[in-house]
Order: sequence, then C-alpha cells, then structure tokens
Amino acid sequence: MANRIIQMTLDQALITTKPREIDGSRVDERYYYQKDVSLFTMVELYNKMDDFVCLFDFHDDLVIINSESKPSEIYFYQIKTKSKGYWTVPLLIKSEKTQSFLSKLYSNKVTFKDFKSSINFISNARYNFKLNSGEYSESKFEINGTDLNKVDIDKINNNIKNELNLEYNPEFENSTNFKVSKLSLNDSKTHCKGALCELLEELNPGNFPNINLTYNKILNEIRVKTDTVLSDYSIKNLNDAIEKKGISKQVFTRLLIAACPYKSIDEEWRQLEDKLLHCNIGYITTRKIKDKFREISIISVHSPNDIPLSKTFEYIKNITSMTSSSTNPELNELNIYETAIYIQSICNEDLPYKHFDHDFIKVLILKYLNNE
Repeated sequence: MANRIIQMTLDQALITTKPREIDGSRVDERYYYQKDVSLFTMVELYNKMDDFVCLFDFHDDLVIINSESKPSEIYFYQIKTKSKGYWTVPLLIKSEKTQSFLSKLYSNKVTFKDFKSSINFISNARYNFKLNSGEYSESKFEINGTDLNKVDIDKINNNIKNELNLEYNPEFENSTNFKVSKLSLNDSKTHCKGALCELLEELNPGNFPNINLTYNKILNEIRVKTDTVLSDYSIKNLNDAIEKKGISKQVFTRLLIAACPYKSIDEEWRQLEDKLLHCNIGYITTRKIKDKFREISIISVHSPNDIPLSKTFEYIKNITSMTSSSTNPELNELNIYETAIYIQSICNEDLPYKHFDHDFIKVLILKYLNNE
C-alpha cells in the first residue's frame, strides 16, 4: 500500500484512500460549533492562501488542501468543544472507544505520510501543558507540539505508536498545532458574522450586505457538504469529491460577492413599486402586493433554508427563463404585472408545492422579475 501511495499525487490519494468513518450527533452543540469554526477558518485563510479547498467531514472534521486542481499540501483539523476546564495531555491521549483524540488525528499523518501536511487540534477551551519555555500555556491561543516538555512529548509519541501499531517513533511534535478558537462556545454565530462583515467590507468597501442572509447561506452550504455521505455517490476524481464535500476559495468568493450587491427590502420594494406605477393596477392591488412582498422577503431573510419556498422560487426561475421574450415575442408588449400573470398561468399546473395562495405566487414571480 505504501509503495502505491508514493506513486500517487495528493488528489489521487484523497480519492483512493477510504475516509475514516466520522460518528457523532448531527444536532449537538459540537456539530454547530464545528460548522462555525470551519466558516471562520475559511475567512481567516482568505487573504493568506492564493487557493484552497475546505473539505468537511472528509478524513477529519475539516481538511484543507492548497489547490482544487493540483494540491500538494494538506492540513487536518480536529474540532472539539469543552464546556469547562482545560485540555491536558492525559485527556488528549485517553482512549475514546478505540483511539485517543491525538492518535485519531495523527492517523491522517500516517495515511498521507508522503505529502506535506500538518495536523491541528482546535477547541474553544484552553490548554494546560507544561512548556519548555516555562510560560503558562493557559494564556496562549496557539501552541506548537515542539513547545511541550520532553516528558509529555515522549508520552504522547508512545501512546500514538501503541494505538496505531507503528514500527517507528511518530514524532508528532514536528507536525502538530494546538489552537484555541477565537469563537466562544455560546456565541460562535455572532463572532462568525463579525468576521464575515470585516471580509465583505474589505472586498467591497462601503457596501451594506445582509449579513444574516450571507451567514445562513454559507453555513447551510457547509451543513449540506458535511452531511453528504460519499458512499451514496460515485466519486471518480477530486472534482467529484469537492462538489459533494467541499467549498473552494473560488466558490466561497462567489458566495461572498453575491452578498455584496444585496438590496434592502425597502430598496427592492421601491424599485418594484416604481414599475407597478406604470401598470395601472390601482392603490388597493399595489398595497396587497406590498404586503405579500414583505412577507416573502422576511421569510427569505429569516428562514433561508425554507425548502418549499426555495424550490418554488427555483421552479419559477426555470419557467420564466423558458418563457423569455426571445421565444415569446408577445411578452415585449406586456408590463411587469401582466408578465407575472402570464407566467403564473403557466406555473399553476405544476407548482412543486400547492399550499401557497394565488397572490403569494404572483408576488414571488414579481419579485423575481424585478431583480432580473
């Protein structure tokens, strides 16, 4: 096996090596904290790496490679929460089911030993280690493995060697980092949004994105990738794996840019209202449209994962694109309200969800047409 991996490129090794099964609850505090730490890490890496791909629950909690086309470096992250107390060496080498935290983390180094890599343990809690320098580890946010005293280094190496049945001394200290996340356990969402705000301001100064919408959209993308089970798909190459389990810097940038030109609900309504003024539909009809418009907008902001709404909106987009003026010249003669009525007459038959009322669908179409 070792000889075969030597001949592989990193992208080939990632695909041909079966990822370790990662268990654990999908609803507990660690699960949600892990997503926020992953998002925060992407923000931190944005200006530090020219290219990267974050892979979620693929070989470990978070895996980062330095290219989506020809990766040559790989970084493994184990993300753990701790409600009270410090992390100590005995806790980190205590066997959990079959292996300790550090043995599981170091197993990645063994599997990908022919590639440049690092292994990282991240937690909300601090570390109580004896350091060579005599400094207090509790005050540090990042500790390199080589900072530990020799007794503890030997203790950790012996534990890893025994649990992984290695024939050599692992020298974990040369590739391991212990980090304290800047995200608090109880309010990681707020800190993540703050980091996103700073990055968006840097990308597009003076703009006012909807940070709640941006955060929810990206976090949902991470959640979907995390929950995807690779065995349900045919994964032939790295691109397939990234599509199912990862977010590249390019895709992350696209998600961020999409947030930058965000229009407030009031601004978007003013634009639509200006168009409706030329439709001669009267005050009462316009008022009804406004009420439905605000209802839809509020759902979109506060419940971005609303499946019936998102699928209905996607269906409307598809129908609208198929009934464009290029294929239906008569649409050129219709105003925005008449166009919405026309499209609605086509949509009504095959809407994916039937519980939305007639006016709701009409305004959903108007909302889409307004932004086109």
